[in-house]
Amino acid sequence: MQFTSFLSGAVPGAVLTLSTAVMFLYGGKLVIDGAITTGALVAILAYHMRLLAPVQNMMSLYTNLVSGGVALSRVWELFDTKAEITDRPGSRSLAAVRGDIEFERVSFAYAGDAVLNDLSFRVQAGSICAILGPSGAGKSTLADLLIRFYDPDTGAIRIDGRDLRDLPLSELRHWIMLVDQSPYLFQASVRENLAYARPDATDAEIRDAASAANIHQRILELPDGYDTIIAERGQTLSAGERQRIALARVLLANPKVLVLDEPTSALDEANERAIAETLVRVADGRTAILITHRNSLARIAHQTVTLAT
Repeated sequence: MQFTSFLSGAVPGAVLTLSTAVMFLYGGKLVIDGAITTGALVAILAYHMRLLAPVQNMMSLYTNLVSGGVALSRVWELFDTKAEITDRPGSRSLAAVRGDIEFERVSFAYAGDAVLNDLSFRVQAGSICAILGPSGAGKSTLADLLIRFYDPDTGAIRIDGRDLRDLPLSELRHWIMLVDQSPYLFQASVRENLAYARPDATDAEIRDAASAANIHQRILELPDGYDTIIAERGQTLSAGERQRIALARVLLANPKVLVLDEPTSALDEANERAIAETLVRVADGRTAILITHRNSLARIAHQTVTLAT
């Protein structure tokens, strides 16, 4: 694609430059020989430039079609890729979810490189569990396993005693939700970003979720309140504001298990304390799994699990 992009700009430009040079040299010779006047040469060159522009556009069209075809084939290739994680035959819904989480002898490896090895622990429903450990210890992998981006190589992960693989994916990802360390916000209004979790949510429900995440008052201070358009990835907001909006979006869906992956990694100490207070409030009645490398944030947890590399 880089080569075709180069051709689309370089080849027509080279043709234009070469043909103009030839016309100028040959026309100059005719002027010197007295065959044409200088005014006639200028007119010919002007007509030549006007004629060559459409030709140049046609040459660019072909290379653009080629590069577009390559991009489209990659899109279709992505659509045709079969999902590796699917519902098991006979998967059944849970009648009611408390939020009790259990890892039983879970092991997982990326391309043969072991990340988690024989990991076992339990998180009681309604409690906060902090997952500590250095970079590369498998903390984020644990979050990916909980929402079944991957399945463990050995062992089992259970919610209320049921293996996650025996639940429909749509239901699992309704009861267990992840707030990533780099939450993605769309170039849309604050209301639309929040309602992405529940498009049928009312304005009152959106405001309640924002209040629970301690971001409602800040939203009201924006130029158009909840109708304020924010930049892609939330670049017009601070890191703490992006985290709170992402948290409010998840709260709007009302999960029973809340997984937070490094929620304060980009925040200073003051903002970390504010987020910690918010987490304690929103975790009430939910199971919260807090993945962090900061011991200061782990103090709000009821239990801690430390992973080693």
